[in-house]
Amino acid sequence: MKGEWFINKSWENLFNLDEIRILATIGFFSLSNGSPKLSRKIFSNLLDISMTQSFSYIGLALSFLFCGSVNQSLEILELGLARCPSDKNEILLYMALCLLEDKKTKVAKEILFSLVSSNAIFGNHLELAQAVLRKY
Repeated sequence: MKGEWFINKSWENLFNLDEIRILATIGFFSLSNGSPKLSRKIFSNLLDISMTQSFSYIGLALSFLFCGSVNQSLEILELGLARCPSDKNEILLYMALCLLEDKKTKVAKEILFSLVSSNAIFGNHLELAQAVLRKY
């Protein structure tokens, strides 16, 4: 099952970054509207188009998470860490959320606390991490 979300390698370099971001927005909207399977299809294809954009890994991981596949979510985010090292902190935030879902609260809180205390994340990501820390 590892790596099965990569579908159409021929799509690489077919879209520009703005078009990719529009597709990602559609993927996140479908996820937030209760369609994780549609979101999974969108983000799997986005990974084929651009493997260096962390939002593709995050969106795909969230779509698996929303379907109850925590291990696959973590696997995808680990791949994202390897391919998008400049977005490490953002990816770690979502890994912490997956770990919470997997009942690994202590490890998740350590990651979140580290991100917040080191000022490694900003804006909405910071607010999300702080809210999760307050809850747990």
